[in-house]
Amino acid sequence: MKIIVATPLFFVALFGASLWFSEASASEVKADISISNNYLFRGLTQTNDQAAVQGGIQYHHPSGFSGGLNVSNVDFRPGAGPQRKSVYTDNENIYFFSYGDKLGVLGYEVGATNYEYPSGGGPRFHEFNGGIQYNNYRLFLNYDPEHENLYSALNYEAEINEILSWRFHIGYYQFDDPRALRRTPKFDDYGDISIGIRRKLSAGFVWGMDFTETDLDTDYNDEYSHFVISLHKSFDLFEISD
Repeated sequence: MKIIVATPLFFVALFGASLWFSEASASEVKADISISNNYLFRGLTQTNDQAAVQGGIQYHHPSGFSGGLNVSNVDFRPGAGPQRKSVYTDNENIYFFSYGDKLGVLGYEVGATNYEYPSGGGPRFHEFNGGIQYNNYRLFLNYDPEHENLYSALNYEAEINEILSWRFHIGYYQFDDPRALRRTPKFDDYGDISIGIRRKLSAGFVWGMDFTETDLDTDYNDEYSHFVISLHKSFDLFEISD
């Protein structure tokens, strides 16, 4: 798997700005890894309904700035439409940067995300993000300014007991240029919904199961319902004293 390390200059500049903020507590560098039977992005499979191995590294500054990189295998063969390429399998590199804080009972977050596919197997694009959180609810928007596509979603997450939790998600994708996502003009605006559970295991592992449904109206029969089972592990790598 080839991983690129260069990002657009504005992402580097935004992430570097966080280093100018000084707090008494230490910054944190964390990592995570997960395996699953499928990789869904906004209700759509990114791996041809096959297994995914994903990993990431994140930097968290006490001022509220965060940034990092997530990596996954992808395979865009089904639903790629008439504009087919020789390269379908690839790895996806997601670079992200955000700033968040709380104002009383409300939390907010703004940031940017860049999606890269080194071998050209997927569509490259970037988004600006914004969200608000109240208790267990989180409402957020993702806007792709180049293609004028907008994804809005509402998440809810709550604990059942000390080891179990559940989550609910509903989202809606509005396209001005659907080819930016799947290289086919047949994609219309669509909604996706999911419900899932998480169970804490020993040694810090977390097992998850999610059911996802979309109302996407296409000829591709792989884009409707999915069960995803996953195993996730997070790591605290080190702290950086300010």
